[in-house]
Amino acid sequence: MEMASASRADYARNELPDAGSAPSTPERIAMHQLLDSSVVAVHITPVSDGRSRRSLGRGRFAVALTVALATMASAPAEAQLAATANEGAPPAIPLMPAAPTRPLSAYVREVFQDRSGNYWFGTNDEGVARYDGSILVFLNTTHGLAGNAVRGIVQSADGAVWIATDGGVSRYLDGRFRNFTVADGLSDASIWSMVLDHTGTIWVGTHEGVCRLVGERFVAFPLPRVEVATPESRFSPKVVFAIGEDRAGHLWFGTDGEGVHRFDGKAFTSYSTKDGLGGMMVRAIHEDRRGRIWIGSDGGGVSCYDGTAFRTFTSRDGLSNDRVFEILEDRTGTLWLSTLGDGLSRYDGTRFLPIGKDNGLSFDEMPCACGSGRLTKECHGPRGVHVQDIFEDRDGTLWFGCSGGLFRRDGEAFVHVSRDGPWSRGTTASETASVPASLVPFATMIGGEWRVTFASGTTQFDRWRWGPGRHSVVAETYGPDAVGNPWRVWSVYYRQPGSNDVRLISLHPPAGALGRGVAEGTAAKVGDRMVARTTLRQSGRVEQPRQIETRWEFHGPDAYRAALVEDSGRGFEEFVAWEYTRSYELSALPPIAEGAERPSGALGFARDLVGRTWCGDAQRGDGASLQASVTFDWIPYLGVLRAQISFAEKDAVARRSMEVYLIPAAWSEAFRILVLSDSGGVFEGDATVAGNGREVAGVLNERTGETTVQRALRWTLEADGAPRVRFWSSVDMAGTPLLDLVLRR
Repeated sequence: MEMASASRADYARNELPDAGSAPSTPERIAMHQLLDSSVVAVHITPVSDGRSRRSLGRGRFAVALTVALATMASAPAEAQLAATANEGAPPAIPLMPAAPTRPLSAYVREVFQDRSGNYWFGTNDEGVARYDGSILVFLNTTHGLAGNAVRGIVQSADGAVWIATDGGVSRYLDGRFRNFTVADGLSDASIWSMVLDHTGTIWVGTHEGVCRLVGERFVAFPLPRVEVATPESRFSPKVVFAIGEDRAGHLWFGTDGEGVHRFDGKAFTSYSTKDGLGGMMVRAIHEDRRGRIWIGSDGGGVSCYDGTAFRTFTSRDGLSNDRVFEILEDRTGTLWLSTLGDGLSRYDGTRFLPIGKDNGLSFDEMPCACGSGRLTKECHGPRGVHVQDIFEDRDGTLWFGCSGGLFRRDGEAFVHVSRDGPWSRGTTASETASVPASLVPFATMIGGEWRVTFASGTTQFDRWRWGPGRHSVVAETYGPDAVGNPWRVWSVYYRQPGSNDVRLISLHPPAGALGRGVAEGTAAKVGDRMVARTTLRQSGRVEQPRQIETRWEFHGPDAYRAALVEDSGRGFEEFVAWEYTRSYELSALPPIAEGAERPSGALGFARDLVGRTWCGDAQRGDGASLQASVTFDWIPYLGVLRAQISFAEKDAVARRSMEVYLIPAAWSEAFRILVLSDSGGVFEGDATVAGNGREVAGVLNERTGETTVQRALRWTLEADGAPRVRFWSSVDMAGTPLLDLVLRR
């Protein structure tokens, strides 16, 4: 196939669905198929009027069926289209009536979700596919796309979807393509990487170097050259396979043979194997939540740069192999890496876990993507899966574009997504099937952020996320309050095991004379509203607890009114209310300046634990041995210590997780402990510091319905500063601990 040239028309004339639009009725879907014969529409599910494809009506269904049967019964599609064209009649509709398990494409290179929730899948030779929740549409060069090999997708502030291809850059807006090629300033029409930076500028890595968009033209952005003793490239050192932007706004460019270059807005810094980089052919760049830069290379494994030095991991450290093509840290802090031909490696901060055929990440038992109708293992033979792209959507679902098709992650399972699904979008019934019924109403809060703008013009926003195993929900408030003062609130909602009760604990930082606040209570869906009833205790008025309700009234899926109601002694009266709207454009997190930078006071024993990952072996009371890793985080504005724990039996891939919160009480020097596990277990209790600040002693209550079992807890710091955690089945600490965990840095 020829690449796009300067003579290609700037604007494609095809009238296509807008990036944010969706068919509204089955009739519209059918008309769309009949009018645009070269758009492959292969998946129709119930749409906005609640009817499926069976409700097309007898006449319309007969037309569609006749066309489909004609396509199947005649000569191959290419011959039929040619013959029909010669007769001067409209070509037949290529509905592709394949089996439901036909792969999305032979090679899915890119996965992206736009602000309207539509999914875009870039393929290696079939253009781009878009799924809007009802229908899957393929758009390619016949519709005006610059090239059929798609290597990058971003969305700009005006809603346009930008697509990097082997024939140039395409902008898709209002149903039309505008293509950018060499004639529009690109150094080369073959694009390998693309990023949208924090200023809204689009950068692309071409076969001949980097370009950035200025106005309506691309401008070359020369990179420094590096002398290499033994040059090695797949194509040329001018090729830029990866571009990334860090939190400081610095741009990182990964080259095909000359390492990586960082541009800070004024000057370049180049890194090579001489500086500790694992390999010179850079394929992936990703910044994690701690600000470290992870760089994947073709043959050199993955290197982690902490701002001072590189640390490189290879197959000797557990990577599936040393050809790392994609890196992503998900919202739980787990790092995912693709390895060429060997599936995935998952890094939990302690070790790399290989994920491949044994975990269901395989196409061998599925119809071959070549279209032969035979199983892959019988057609092109058994093979490892090459994961080309890893993407986390706004609901936290992970998607994997692979050689052979598309996968998404569902719990610990990998689900193959064919042209007929199964799709996962938003918080559908299937998504909430494993969520406790009492928490299902909170599922609507997950995704994007909820914003409120005060009369003063300041904006505050909330973000909600699932806790371990979707048995709890965490909400965090950011931004100034109504008069512009810094404000944060942290809340967690969790189901009480054995009951339908949802409990909550909510904290706010010091607020003038009122001091710090801790609210505890219950939350439930009452009619069309959600209501949280809490007792708020504030350190400035410990003897005067306040009875407060929060009431949410929803106006569709993306808007609600929140009112605070307080018992004034004359009954509950509303004293403030706000209107919230959801946005899928996430705001930059404001800097956190309030509170101590490191744990202090009752939690001072944890000063040296924070910001590090600790690993170790745990012994259970039944003699089983576990491997565990723990990451400690400090929430300075609340004075809360959080521990994220991951553990598994030795050499097991499937891991369990829990979150532990140590919360200072507003009324004493003690602090609360809350433990939430991915199985739904809940432990709550109080603890105090003893042993000259090197020991935490407490009693945890494990509740199951009406039954409460008390467990003893001891958390000590060993002589070398490493933490040791022990649980006993009774408060007198008799016998062997249920769990004895010793950690090392």
